[in-house]
Amino acid sequence: MNIDEFLSYCRSLDIKIWLDGARLRYSAPTERFLTTLRLLLGCLGGIFSAKMSAISLVKKKVILLVGDLENH
Repeated sequence: MNIDEFLSYCRSLDIKIWLDGARLRYSAPTERFLTTLRLLLGCLGGIFSAKMSAISLVKKKVILLVGDLENH
């Protein structure tokens, strides 16, 4: 689930999410609190995983580049 899908799903459940300065705020019916939290953590986990994959790829490219430079 990407962030757009997450926000759309939240709207369909009457869950409101907004920024208040640097803070992320939300309002949700009480019975949907855990669902909201699980969805948010899942979405953020996906973003974090993609970021870590990108960092890993860049590190590998740098290592290969440095190795090529040392061999010439």
